[in-house]
Amino acid sequence: MLNSARVPKKAALATLIVAVASGIAQESSGLSFGFPDYTLAALHDASSPQSQALNWLKLHPNLSSLDIQRQKQLFALASIYFSFNGDWWPPAERNNWMDYEVHECDWPHSTPPNSSIHCNNGLFVDLDLSNIPNLHGATPKEVCFLENLESLSLDRNPDLGRKARTDTKLEGLLPTHLGEFTKLNRNPDLGRKERINTTLEDLLPTQLGELTKLSYISISGNTNLRGTLPSSIHYLTRLDSIWLDGNALTGSLAPQLFGLKNLRGLSLGYNNLTGTVPPAISNLQRLMSLSLQGSAVLSGSIPSQIGRLTDLIWLDLSGTGISSTIPSELGLLTALDVLKLDSTLLSGEIPKSLALIESLTKFDIGKTSLNGTIPLEMCKHHSRRIFFIDCDEVNCPRECDLSEEHMSSIYDRICSCVDEEVSSTSSFTTASFLSVLLMAMTGTYLGLGL
Repeated sequence: MLNSARVPKKAALATLIVAVASGIAQESSGLSFGFPDYTLAALHDASSPQSQALNWLKLHPNLSSLDIQRQKQLFALASIYFSFNGDWWPPAERNNWMDYEVHECDWPHSTPPNSSIHCNNGLFVDLDLSNIPNLHGATPKEVCFLENLESLSLDRNPDLGRKARTDTKLEGLLPTHLGEFTKLNRNPDLGRKERINTTLEDLLPTQLGELTKLSYISISGNTNLRGTLPSSIHYLTRLDSIWLDGNALTGSLAPQLFGLKNLRGLSLGYNNLTGTVPPAISNLQRLMSLSLQGSAVLSGSIPSQIGRLTDLIWLDLSGTGISSTIPSELGLLTALDVLKLDSTLLSGEIPKSLALIESLTKFDIGKTSLNGTIPLEMCKHHSRRIFFIDCDEVNCPRECDLSEEHMSSIYDRICSCVDEEVSSTSSFTTASFLSVLLMAMTGTYLGLGL
């Protein structure tokens, strides 16, 4: 009779099989490192991006002399290239990609014009795949092989999120990944293909959480990118900044988002987000910038708990369906430089507590239902402040303006009507946003996809 203690349990047996398979794959490929189980699973498909990456890497003329970090880096970048349809990028974008004779830190779109901001000692710290036509697909899990990665950008890619097709090939004539090329979707001779969509979840695999140095992610300006904020976002606990503005995201603000307690910059503007801003926003104690602008269907009131975010220097809720009144707790945000509440459903009077924010330089409440008078106390330090208001509804004390003889332009007054020569939006540019944040977040790499 067999001793049951000697019979491996299923989990242990599965682990053993994976370990053996990883060793076999490592030995047969000539690589100095083993593969995790998710890569091994992908390698079972000869047409997968990982299989194509491995086949390419095995032919590297200097493979045996590359250290483990370089091998892993090359495999990760090759997997990313094939996952994002690299062979069909414009020539200028893929120029030196996959060239054995060119160090990967010198591949296009990774390093121009200064490689020092993208690689450090030959290892990637910044991966920027922005504004590349025909780029679509999913971020491969192997991105976690880039162990020194600090920044990941996928901004303004016109085809990211568009409907693509699964792989179809004309055997022996065309590359195995040709079916990813969206321009061939109209060709009936390519056979029957299933439609697929890229969502935000496809771009944020849980393995990103393994990158201990990753502090910045920007996936902005991809107007075809749909889906909701994935629950997997809670794995990215080390993130300092995340920019997801200008996409077509839907759904509510995922509760997992408020577990990212290291966040200092959060931008989700110009999406189709619904629901409310929950009190849990106060969990993000280190937050310095919060932008939810342009999400017209975001509703509810401004939670009073937002007053606990005392490091905030930029708060933008403009163009949302936010209603009710301005909570007096906003006066606790004593570091605030910019407060944009324009084009909302806010009503009532402006709380006197806002006068406590001595650092406030820009305050926009135009195109709202707010009324009453700007608190006189807010006019302190008026030489460096400008308020945009609805002059028919909100009064501005005369004491808030400079004397008539010193007025030379609209900016010589604190209060400016939203229908005057300079619109409220023109002074709140991306450049001013960046200047505020860069001064406050010294040493943090920022790159907005606006």
